[in-house]
Amino acid sequence: MRLRDDLRNSLERARQSSRAEAAVLRLGIFGWNLDDLRPLFDALAERRPNSEVRIRVLTFADPFGPLRAGELDAMLPWLPIREPDLTVGPVMFTEPIVMAMSATDPLAQQDSVSLEALADRTVIGGAAPDYWRHTFIPTHTPSGRPITIGPKVASFGQEIPLLLTGEAIAPVTGSDRYSCEIER
Repeated sequence: MRLRDDLRNSLERARQSSRAEAAVLRLGIFGWNLDDLRPLFDALAERRPNSEVRIRVLTFADPFGPLRAGELDAMLPWLPIREPDLTVGPVMFTEPIVMAMSATDPLAQQDSVSLEALADRTVIGGAAPDYWRHTFIPTHTPSGRPITIGPKVASFGQEIPLLLTGEAIAPVTGSDRYSCEIER
């Protein structure tokens, strides 16, 4: 019953927003990939000149909380989404999973990293829900060696010191700007 009411209220807010002269879209994102989103913002500004996009950075610890609390109108999360109370819309763009690490890490000199190599490293944890972490990094390598999940972080900003000091490595989404893609 509550799910149906929440969905109905969300649709009504969307209808009202689409009819309004001036509209604010509160959009939750991870990281700072605003350059990748610029064409979307430009298209919205062209279609609705009085519109405004307000970006809110999501945390790994509670990525869906702001949307559920009504603090956001939409978010651009990672897939998969297995949240029964949320509706997944169209895919806006895709990015490969790459490994972030210190430039001095021997793996940084490679073009790709095998999942087997992760058994010898500590991988940053923290992505919630758990199914996201398992999507990015499994609990074991293909040969069965355990992958150590290390410090939990709530944001990309908290990852940076751990990466720079070589304490851990982390899977992140990337584009062709990055050079070390994970081999599956």
